Amino acid sequence: MGSGTFSPALAQPYQISLGAGILQKESCPGEVQLPLPAPRQKTSVCSHTNGRHGIYVNHKQLSLAFQSSKPLCYGRPKSSPQRDSHSARVAAVTSTDTAPPKSDAQSWQDGRHGVIFSPEELLKATGGKLLKDGPPGSICTDSRIVQEGDWFLALKGDRFDGHDFLNEVAEKGCAGAIGIAGAIGIAVPSNWSRGFLQVDDTLVALQQLASHVRDRSQGPVVGITGSSGKTGTRAMVGLALRSLGHVHETRGNLNNHIGVPLTLLATPCHSKALVLELGMNHAGEIAELAGICRPTVRLITNVGPVHLEGLGTVEAVAQAKGELFETARAGDTVVLNMDDPLVAALPISDGVRVVRYGSGAGVDVRLLNVRTTDGGLGVKCVLQRKEGERTIESSLLKIEHPGVHLLKNAAAAAAVAVALGVPLKTAVRGIQEYEPVGMRMRVQKCYKSGLTLLNDAYNANPMSVKGALEVLARVECGGKKVALLGDMLELGQASRQAHIEVLQQCVESRIDLVAVCGEVFREAAASVAPSDLDLRVFPDSATLAKAISMEGAGGSLTLGIGDLVLVKGSRGLKMERACEAIERLEYHSDAATVGAVCITMPRQAFVERGRHLHLHSPSSLSECINRRSGTVFAEACKVQFEEGGPRRRMLRTRS
Repeated sequence: MGSGTFSPALAQPYQISLGAGILQKESCPGEVQLPLPAPRQKTSVCSHTNGRHGIYVNHKQLSLAFQSSKPLCYGRPKSSPQRDSHSARVAAVTSTDTAPPKSDAQSWQDGRHGVIFSPEELLKATGGKLLKDGPPGSICTDSRIVQEGDWFLALKGDRFDGHDFLNEVAEKGCAGAIGIAGAIGIAVPSNWSRGFLQVDDTLVALQQLASHVRDRSQGPVVGITGSSGKTGTRAMVGLALRSLGHVHETRGNLNNHIGVPLTLLATPCHSKALVLELGMNHAGEIAELAGICRPTVRLITNVGPVHLEGLGTVEAVAQAKGELFETARAGDTVVLNMDDPLVAALPISDGVRVVRYGSGAGVDVRLLNVRTTDGGLGVKCVLQRKEGERTIESSLLKIEHPGVHLLKNAAAAAAVAVALGVPLKTAVRGIQEYEPVGMRMRVQKCYKSGLTLLNDAYNANPMSVKGALEVLARVECGGKKVALLGDMLELGQASRQAHIEVLQQCVESRIDLVAVCGEVFREAAASVAPSDLDLRVFPDSATLAKAISMEGAGGSLTLGIGDLVLVKGSRGLKMERACEAIERLEYHSDAATVGAVCITMPRQAFVERGRHLHLHSPSSLSECINRRSGTVFAEACKVQFEEGGPRRRMLRTRS
């Protein structure tokens, strides 16, 4: 395992080396030499090869393999240096040294749920009381997925108490449990025969264990927060850093006081870098999360009007987000967005390295020549790495997904990579493979109905809704442009005005049809004149979803072939219901008019998820649509092209 890897494990797994002929001149700590004759041809033991010679195995696996009941002795030599400084952590990532990091107790890594702890290490990390001993195991907080050999950590929440499931996890063969024994209503079951660690607070224990993992990490840790763009930027940073090796990232929405510790605990042993998303909804939360994960590189994407219900003003939001910079230590790196005045003005401690990015002069990574491509379905720009006025590197960046905001996220990711010594062109090659995460501006071609769905339903705030409507306005289509919007939550006293401004933007962008749901949008709708906007109001997303239908099929919210539909709203509105309703729509061939389909690519290319199918005739186009959508076209269907501009073709068909 290369230096610079994450090593919370305190007793190292081995690598297997077959035959002295393939060993290096000097043996490497942490390797077991098996003097077998070299095979005539390459053989593959396992597809997962994270060592010089193949997979890692722990002492139990070796014992089973050799039918031995006595584990082998192992451990890293005490003379191996421990790297603590920021520069050493960065250097460790690119080092070719394969010696495992220093360890000081009996434990090892990579269980079913992540890092494996011995009971002694659990005790040391939490300061609890070991009521009953048990074998080593990884930490699991969900009783539904506990497996044999896991330690179950009984979290107590608003709806569930993990202590109520102790008998259930025991039946599944857990190694032990971590709980609040002796508290009112909580006790170790009388028949409990597993390990049990008593702590004062299981949530605190979870965070202490995560901090214990972080103490032993030697690769760079990137912490990302911001009012919008956190998840997309986090994904891009992971792609930009992949040349360093395996990058462990936040999964899903695990960005709070529980999710961040769980992400740390799930860090694989072979990871070279860690990229964490840090979320918040109140002051002090970012400082708490930063204290647990202690990022060596810190990024705030932007600051905008979010969480105003609890924080009051945008300036207060900036101060709360700024806790990520305030807690930076000497030797850490701050990546600064110079295009956001609120971020650029945040205080930074002495001794902290600053890497700046933006579209203006005086930055380390500059964003230039922003353009949309493919009829608005893609974006591109030029990124430059600067030293003063001198350009060191320059690279063209193309992303095959809509939204100019993606280029700002990409510039941030490139700046993080440059800060860690990754060449700009290498970072750009990774970033260009970005795919939207979840319901975040995902383009979905609905071939059964002929619709195109912009699925941005995961969440919403004024900044992200503004960006989404800009995408809707820029993308070309052959039918109507439709926006289905849900309330933006947690905006406090600024809520009504923010929703009015969204509707005004719809008017200015000439959106053909707007449907809204939620109490605040219902009140804001009164400010829009019926002559300015075709606006439909629904009480909730379920009612809105039921109203969606195809033209000619009835319903109060009808969509037609070629329509482009944006769906967006706060998480509490569950706007994915509208997406699901759209995905179920089908065009029925008995309708009189098939409609219009807009082909936005040059050379009459039909586009499906980034792949171009070049067409040589109108008949091949109808065959293509028929094959991909399942729509029944009559054999005598008449196909006619109409010029709609230099990069646009309108297909009209009639049965």
